[in-house]
Amino acid sequence: MRTPILEAPTDTPPAQNIYADSIKIYLGGKSVKNTIQLDNSMLEDELVIEAPRGTTHVNLTIDQQRRYVHEFTVKSDEKNVAIIKVANILRHLPFQNKMTLTVACSGKKNYKKRFQIQRSTAGITPNPGRVQKSILPLYQQIARDLVAGKPLVITANVVLWDASFNGRRRFPITDGNDPQHNLYWGAGYGMYHAFKKLFGWRLVGEEKDKRAVFKKVFTPNAFWQERGVKKPFEMYVVFNLYRSNDIVEGYRDFAQNLFGNRAQRITLKDGRVIEAGSQSRIVGYVGHMTLQGKKAIKAVRNSQSTNSSEAKGVFMTSCLSAPIFSREVLDENNFGLLFTTSLLAPEAYVQNALFDAIARGARGDKISRGVASAYADYHDNYPGRVFITSESPRIEDFSSPYEGDSDKDGIDNRIDPEPDKVNQFERNGDSMIITTSSGKRIVISLEKETYFETP
Repeated sequence: MRTPILEAPTDTPPAQNIYADSIKIYLGGKSVKNTIQLDNSMLEDELVIEAPRGTTHVNLTIDQQRRYVHEFTVKSDEKNVAIIKVANILRHLPFQNKMTLTVACSGKKNYKKRFQIQRSTAGITPNPGRVQKSILPLYQQIARDLVAGKPLVITANVVLWDASFNGRRRFPITDGNDPQHNLYWGAGYGMYHAFKKLFGWRLVGEEKDKRAVFKKVFTPNAFWQERGVKKPFEMYVVFNLYRSNDIVEGYRDFAQNLFGNRAQRITLKDGRVIEAGSQSRIVGYVGHMTLQGKKAIKAVRNSQSTNSSEAKGVFMTSCLSAPIFSREVLDENNFGLLFTTSLLAPEAYVQNALFDAIARGARGDKISRGVASAYADYHDNYPGRVFITSESPRIEDFSSPYEGDSDKDGIDNRIDPEPDKVNQFERNGDSMIITTSSGKRIVISLEKETYFETP
């Protein structure tokens, strides 16, 4: 239901000083003065902007610490009224974090007004099996390993990018059978090239076009020293390479590393042997998102009669890994170190920022914001709330990448414990088309998902 608008007096003179103060916002029929409080109980509400006369477009910019998070542009009607659903704003706001909403009206003249905006966790439907949880138990287990003299071993499966994934023309950088030039391996910010040349890691083991092992030594900070780690410790990263045609195998082996018994004994250049694969304390997947991968993960998980009770960290840097995969891989023993809520390029700087954060014992927002900041350094834009962890409030809110109530149970998809399932993704120009199990088709404009950063 559209919120009624208060009619301005018809005899108001068209003076500049009157226009400057005439940007007004109404929420729930009430005028908003300086601060807008939003929560998930308002998903279907509308934010109504009453603009000055002659306004043709209203631009809303959400920013945090001088960085743009998202931007909306809506047309005003003949009464100079613009309307935007609260749900469209909430999906770009961190929880319990004050931000600034700048309303800019353009037309015959331009006007701006700023409001403080805050999101709370009110109105979220509890989901008993999925709660926000601390990753401290994982770090405590890592500390015990380090005190015992074991290195921290991370195994990540990397699937090469291929032009066929989005229907584009094939070049060497997008040839899923050419590791040495591929975007995710041998190219400038591919795992192999960047970790070898850019970030201070040392290549200590290699099986050409199949595997690369990198090592870095870290000095324990106060976080680790408080947990008994007094000496410098070693971190090994094992990147297993999969060609694009083997993407399902890459997902399957990732699931075996997480749930199964797929130990890898790797002999390094100096003769030392490390235990990787399922013996790694942290496992990850890097590459393209496909729903066939979700099926492969579920099949492996369901085939395991017993799972290890030891804590493991898991990360998935692919597009939309939080809504698509988090329910399949996170449980009481597996802790989410990094998942994504939108589209992105999962290049080496993302993984490097994550590993550096782990080496510092970082948690929650310190991980996700650190990775986002690194991403911005290479893309000249800030990706907003793209990266999340198990400590992000209500990671299960990202169980569906679209809004609405497609399964008609009265609960919005993003807070529904059992939302309508995603059956298929299609790429059509600058849009992504999602087909759900109920037959609903949702179109996401990739162009409108662009994030901006202030100059």
